[in-house]
Amino acid sequence: MWCLLEVTRRLSDFSRLCRLTCLGLLGAMTLSGAPALYAAPGLTQATTLVPQAQAFPVSADFYEPTEPDRDVKLWAEQMLGLYLVDPPRRHASERVDFSTNHLHFHLWRPIGQRTMVELWSEAASWLVFGRIKYSSGARGLFSDLDGLERVTVSLHEVIRPGQEGRRKSKEPDQVKIYLTISLKRADFERLDLQKLRDCSINRDCNRAMRSSFSLVKLNSRYIKRRRR
Repeated sequence: MWCLLEVTRRLSDFSRLCRLTCLGLLGAMTLSGAPALYAAPGLTQATTLVPQAQAFPVSADFYEPTEPDRDVKLWAEQMLGLYLVDPPRRHASERVDFSTNHLHFHLWRPIGQRTMVELWSEAASWLVFGRIKYSSGARGLFSDLDGLERVTVSLHEVIRPGQEGRRKSKEPDQVKIYLTISLKRADFERLDLQKLRDCSINRDCNRAMRSSFSLVKLNSRYIKRRRR
């Protein structure tokens, strides 16, 4: 009986995704509930806490079967190609949020010694063109989702409590967003793609290119402190 129910559930999930793709209804889906770590997509850079017990999900596809708009999030991940690590090595903060017209990608990206210009140039390139060779980025997202009006990428660091010694800390992980870059459909259609591609290769996109995006928000104080 259990096997029959499981097969029925998987077939139902598959047929639902096929109907959404074939009929072009992905953009019409609505967010029917809030994910465990993030609510509907927003543009704030508030610190988020993740309990250590939930920090590294073990589910093979990262999202729970009952999570709202799960199929859309998995599809969007492939379109942008941001996440190079699979569970259980992938942190719970690295996820996609979705509402009827906004996709928001959260990525753990250590600052290292990169400058603010290098950081935002890299993020701009990943947002528009995707991170890996075969990803299509925002170009593909806007093309395939008629109702999509905004795509956002937020880069963050995860500050983990000390795990050394005999007494390991039980404090939650702190998710610190330091860069948010967002592009509305109308601004994307006016974007000079070749100019962006050229400057993103050298990681030196200037202020004029930055003004072409709908939003570029940098936590300069945090970035400078982490680069010391």
